[in-house]
Amino acid sequence: MKAALLLVCFVCAASLTFAQGLYSVHSPNGVDVWAVGRSGNIFHSYDGGVTWASDGQGTYHLRGVFSFGSSVWIVGDNGTCLTSTNSGVNWTTQQIGGANALRAVTFMSATTGWVVGQNGIIFKTINGGAAWVQQASAAS
Repeated sequence: MKAALLLVCFVCAASLTFAQGLYSVHSPNGVDVWAVGRSGNIFHSYDGGVTWASDGQGTYHLRGVFSFGSSVWIVGDNGTCLTSTNSGVNWTTQQIGGANALRAVTFMSATTGWVVGQNGIIFKTINGGAAWVQQASAAS
C-alpha cells in the first residue's frame, strides 16, 4: 500500500513537471499530438499522448501549433514561425510581422492558413507558409 501511494505521488509530480510551461496543443486525429511552450519546447506524440518525444527549437516562447497531414506550423514570440513538411524531422524558421508576438495558427488545407498575434495582427498564406500577407484587422 505504501509503495503504491509513493508510485502515485511520483507519477503525479512527474506529470506536473512535464506540463509546466506549455501554451498550445493540437491533434488532427487524437493519435498524432503536438504541444508547444516556453523556451522553444516542442513535444510530439505518435500514440495519443502515451509517450512523448521532445525537441527544442530556439529560445522564444512558442504559443500556437497546428498540423495538417505531415505539415506542422508553430508560431510564437518575436514573430517566430516554424514550419515542417515532414512531421518535425526538419524545421524551417522565419520571422513574420517583425517583433509581434504571434499567438495562434490554423489551416483549412495544406496551403491556406492564418496566423494571429499581438495588437490584432493577422497574416494569411496560400502557399503552405512560404509567404505570409498581412490582412486588415478591426483590432489593429
